Amino acid sequence: MRARLLGLLGFLALLGHDAVAQTVVVTGARITWYGKFVLGRAKRERVPGGANEVSVQASKVKPPMVNSDQVPLAPDAMFGFGYVLVGEPADAHVKLRYVIKIPPPGAVDAATGHAKLTDEGSFSDLRLGRGDLFIGESLADFKNPPAGIWTIQLWYGERMLLEKNFTLAK
Repeated sequence: MRARLLGLLGFLALLGHDAVAQTVVVTGARITWYGKFVLGRAKRERVPGGANEVSVQASKVKPPMVNSDQVPLAPDAMFGFGYVLVGEPADAHVKLRYVIKIPPPGAVDAATGHAKLTDEGSFSDLRLGRGDLFIGESLADFKNPPAGIWTIQLWYGERMLLEKNFTLAK
């Protein structure tokens, strides 16, 4: 009986240790660069919730030489920002949600033909402390995207971590 009790206590201690080890705390995020960027290698994946139900997973991004929130309105323009997630444990995996606000009258989704004022989706399996994370928007996903202020937000749960405005003009 005593051996079973010690075994049970040891098992409970391991469970408690695993529960503590799995606790992830995201304390914030910081922008490392922002502006118009170029994709090196990228692949498009069909995922629910992304622009056109498509997500672009890029392995090489060339950030701008100089940060700028002014973006020329061009059919192929890509803009956004790089960021680092801060929290504990240092190498933990987290899920973020993004919201991209489009200025009125909105943009027509090239795939669906529907006008929209926001583009929303999520990223899973992002790692804390990595300096190569980024979020961006491609105007190629829209027909006749409007000039004005486009806003990109990153959310962790119900907490907004980052927000950046970009002015798109002709």
